[in-house]
Amino acid sequence: MKKIIKNIISIILIAIIINTILYPISIGASSQSFVCNVYVTAEDEEGNKISNVKLKEINQEDEIETGQTNKRWLNLKIYPHDYTDNQRFDISVLEVPEGYVLPTGNLQFYLSRDTSDTIIFNQTQNDNSLDFRYTIENISDIYDIRLNLVVILKKEPINVDLDCNVDIQNVANIENTVQIVSNASSANPSIEANKMVQYLQSKGITIQQIKDISGNSIDLDDTKLIGTGTSLISDNGTTYSAIVYGDTTGDGRIDAADISVIINYFLGTNEDLAEISNIAGDIQKDGMLNAADISIMINSFLGNLQGDILKTDNV
Repeated sequence: MKKIIKNIISIILIAIIINTILYPISIGASSQSFVCNVYVTAEDEEGNKISNVKLKEINQEDEIETGQTNKRWLNLKIYPHDYTDNQRFDISVLEVPEGYVLPTGNLQFYLSRDTSDTIIFNQTQNDNSLDFRYTIENISDIYDIRLNLVVILKKEPINVDLDCNVDIQNVANIENTVQIVSNASSANPSIEANKMVQYLQSKGITIQQIKDISGNSIDLDDTKLIGTGTSLISDNGTTYSAIVYGDTTGDGRIDAADISVIINYFLGTNEDLAEISNIAGDIQKDGMLNAADISIMINSFLGNLQGDILKTDNV
């Protein structure tokens, strides 16, 4: 009997010891923190990587420049949701490359976890000029977390001063034409290639290649005039065809050569005029090349026009 009682007491003592050991562990586990490494990159609104954006976390002295391979920015301890010291961090953008808008203010975030060990990522403030996205992944186990934060920058609006009017539309059987209308106050009726690239960029069209009416390549930063028949090829493969009203030869100017082309066509001595040159010479937009178009071109060449070349009061 004494032996049985002794065994029971031993079992109870063992149970008490086990409970005493395990209970504090369970309490400690509920407040155990995660280790979270923060990696920051930057992109523009089209998803292109930006490698030289300088950022700073306001509670740290070190700055980071995006594009540094596998550069860990912050090492955070992430506590349970009911813990008083949930980890918060504030991001400030200090410097962006040319062509992007430098945002003001900070991005404020905090990380925590709920009772099911799910990471909670909250944004507490976002300046209206800066967007972001994020992903959270477990590198090795639940206590080794990686936060990938992508700051999305807006491109700076491009303002291009033009001496002529530009319109993008379909004309006759030609899709995606860039119509260029001269202003009588300008020395040239057309626009330089580099300015055209900038202008189209401001409209959300990125030009990657330019070819003149003869198929010769034009550098994107060239100051050569865009002429009728010039092809502007965008990054998505769309080809925009230039029409410079009054320029039938494709050199971007209105001169005696253009007038001669229209006169010969009008007289029937040149019937091989390309459709796009025909459209460029039809300044009245009445579907015909006639004496009125020739008159306007002559007056434009002589500098006698008021306003742009398409104004009906120039006839």
